[in-house]
Amino acid sequence: MRLEKQARWLSQSLIELGPTFIKIGQALGTRADLLPLSYVKELSTLQDQVPAFSTAEAFARIESELGKPLAECFAEIDNEPVASASLGQVYRARLASGEEVAVKVQRPDLEQIISFDVAAGATMPYQFVTSKSFSPNSRSVGTFGKWEARSMLVTASGRILPSAM
Repeated sequence: MRLEKQARWLSQSLIELGPTFIKIGQALGTRADLLPLSYVKELSTLQDQVPAFSTAEAFARIESELGKPLAECFAEIDNEPVASASLGQVYRARLASGEEVAVKVQRPDLEQIISFDVAAGATMPYQFVTSKSFSPNSRSVGTFGKWEARSMLVTASGRILPSAM
């Protein structure tokens, strides 16, 4: 019971932190070799059971992207998403031809949020190495030194420069 409660807390915390952290949780949810089963089960819900953003906002984004009203694009579209995850949500729709389609909609401000998180994360190794609690005799010096060097090659937009690959 204790592990399940901790796993739920972690999952909820990742959701509150946003898309970048939900993505990390999704990856961890596939690692039964690293985490207890209760964590894997709970984190696997981040694949498609993240709270949705408003349908009105999603529909406005679809219309903006397609440049026309939904009624001109789809014969029908569900009012509730079929799934919602870290980067967006999915709606079931039907075209005028009768073909069933899935309409994927990105979360609002996704690029800015992820860019901020990546830029903030890139400063972590520097902050760790320069903190007063850092010990040069620590076994982690080599690991964090490599991480810091690599993070310096991450641009503010979140793209890794070719020399970092």
